[in-house]
Amino acid sequence: METRAKYCPVCLNELASDETACEEHPVAPGVVDHGPRLTDKLFDDRFNLLNQIGIGGAGVIYRATDQFMSSEEVALKVLQPHFAKMKSLVKRFVTEIQAARQLRGRHFVRIRDYGRARNGVLFYSMELLRGLTLAQVMEQSGPMGTPRSVRIAMDICTALAEAHRKGIVHRDLKPQNVMLIRSGSRVATKVLDFGVVKFFLDDRPGVTATGVVCGTPAYVSPEQAMGKDVEPRSDLYAVGVLLYEMLTGVKPFGTAEDAAQQMAVVLRHARDPAPPIQKANPDVEIPVNLAALVHKLLLKLPEERPANAAETRRLLSENL
Repeated sequence: METRAKYCPVCLNELASDETACEEHPVAPGVVDHGPRLTDKLFDDRFNLLNQIGIGGAGVIYRATDQFMSSEEVALKVLQPHFAKMKSLVKRFVTEIQAARQLRGRHFVRIRDYGRARNGVLFYSMELLRGLTLAQVMEQSGPMGTPRSVRIAMDICTALAEAHRKGIVHRDLKPQNVMLIRSGSRVATKVLDFGVVKFFLDDRPGVTATGVVCGTPAYVSPEQAMGKDVEPRSDLYAVGVLLYEMLTGVKPFGTAEDAAQQMAVVLRHARDPAPPIQKANPDVEIPVNLAALVHKLLLKLPEERPANAAETRRLLSENL
């Protein structure tokens, strides 16, 4: 048996299993395939695993019920057992938990519990989100228009402002790490996955040493691309890439599958100016001030970008 969930990519309302489109937005709905149902699977004598809903790096995420919390549904992330002896991956998982515990604003996922199971597997549980990633929405909708793109970017900046105040640089902002969910009468934005964060206000080392490129090639900042140290404005560069893509439907420096092409994309981030956003998609009209802000975010030198996430949010608000 498979459990599937459908969401309208415009309003994020969940659709009934027999609905093929949203009444208000008659476009093809997003379908999130949660995979085969896992019956009678109990983790650590506590979590009843229902479905696998995500996998990435060394972790697997399940929809589960927590027997300690009156069978409340949660998202449970566990470090895959065969990675338990790899110190770098264990460190990354612990760092992710440390960062997530500190971030409690409305644009972050709430951590419920964390620890080490009886079999030695590291885990943490968090609120279960129901919606679509920004990647899924863009795949179906294409260019998202100025107001919607700006509001999502403003929410991301609100999240980054809190993270940066607490000494955390995300380092891997991308559409797959932004979740859009229906919250009452509005769509809420959540920033996910702090697996490669850098703590910059204390002496804790990051999970990736200086000189090593981390992040996703299509969204990596020039300083990350060159293996240099990162700062909060490295995240703002990624916001610029996300805005460029939301507004035009294309990435400024492209994307690639194999390693050689990915390195070419990384080098373009390090060396090439971003192509003019007004020419990226002839079917899209972008306000002049917003186009200028996107390109300011994509400048090669961090000190030439906006001062911080709060200032970026203010500049974005002028385009609503």
